[in-house]
Amino acid sequence: PAAAAAAAAASSRSKPPSEREIFSMASSADGARRAGGAERLLAVGREHAVVDEKVALSFLCALYEAIDPSPASEWSGNKLGAAGAARLVVRVMEAHRPAVDPYMAAVQVMLRSKSVAAVQAMRESDLPPMTGQGFRLQEVACMCLYQLACSDADDLKVSNERRQYVAEAGAFPAIVQAMSVFGTATTQVGKAGCMAIYNICGGSRYRHESPGAEAIREAAAKAGAIEAATEYMTNHAQCSQCRKELLLPRSKRTHRCHVPPSHWRGEE
Repeated sequence: PAAAAAAAAASSRSKPPSEREIFSMASSADGARRAGGAERLLAVGREHAVVDEKVALSFLCALYEAIDPSPASEWSGNKLGAAGAARLVVRVMEAHRPAVDPYMAAVQVMLRSKSVAAVQAMRESDLPPMTGQGFRLQEVACMCLYQLACSDADDLKVSNERRQYVAEAGAFPAIVQAMSVFGTATTQVGKAGCMAIYNICGGSRYRHESPGAEAIREAAAKAGAIEAATEYMTNHAQCSQCRKELLLPRSKRTHRCHVPPSHWRGEE
């Protein structure tokens, strides 16, 4: 019965729009935001982006480019938030996030290996390129949440309303999970996740002034945002080539990156 229901739901869906069609809903040929396009774009997200990874990436990219910091715009975080955009972004993230990224798993096995042969092989060959678009999707989704929390308004109520929509949509757990899955293999997801967490929490300007800011920061902490950011910084304190030589004695390491000697860690 479940399979039959899924098949029926799939057959009832309209044909997924092309990448060009999705972007045209958000902006015109001259790059201007398209009036009346927000609800059309969100409708595509609800119907197709949650089940089709290719459509999901196009949807998120188009949304990210269209979000407007002006509260008066139909593409503002306030109006998009009221229309359910943040909740939809979180749904898309959850629908297309793998439990474990195969690339990251391979890297972790190599880094944790005590086998001299494995470490030597890692040193002598480049790590395999990341495949698929899962990490890119999670990165753009985090940037959408970052943008949805942005505002150029001086009104604290307007600014807080945007961030409240994003926080209440379940953004923090979704961001933390994305950083957990892709945090070792790539810097992009972690960076976008940290930017989103920072902005949703109020950044540097509103963290003490906005109503509700304390509750938002508490929600971030409960979701594990502090640990996720710390782990991200730890994982990427050195460049990829440094990490290849991490298990070797200092005397055997040949790579020196741009980090000055005064900032190097201990001998081992």
